[in-house]
Amino acid sequence: MNDGAKQARAAVKAFHYCLNSSGLLPSQTYIPANVGFAPVCVVNQIVALFFSHNYERIPGLIRFAYERFDAFDVKPVFSAYKAIAFDYLCQVSFFLREFTDLDKAELERTIPSAIFHAGPKAAPDYDIKSGEFPAA
Repeated sequence: MNDGAKQARAAVKAFHYCLNSSGLLPSQTYIPANVGFAPVCVVNQIVALFFSHNYERIPGLIRFAYERFDAFDVKPVFSAYKAIAFDYLCQVSFFLREFTDLDKAELERTIPSAIFHAGPKAAPDYDIKSGEFPAA
């Protein structure tokens, strides 16, 4: 793996530390009837697939998660998560496009344009010990 791929993978992993932070998601998120349950679960599925290097399934799930982000608009408590998850999906998309053997044209057809063309993103500063976002 070249240095660019290592840096892109490290950027994806930095998001993994904060995506399920109690400082980011309210506890009711994990109740299936809650408005945030589906998109959060899909993002978490992407995390699992990324860890296992099962990249082929990720593009469709990026689309699925993104299409459900509108559900967050009715609950302002999810606005910070939506922003961070969007950046995460952008970074994963960047990694898939630049550093895997997946078909680039198929990625562009499957991944929403706003994500596919966003380019690399950085995870927010996050203190894993305190569970807080110092810059917030």
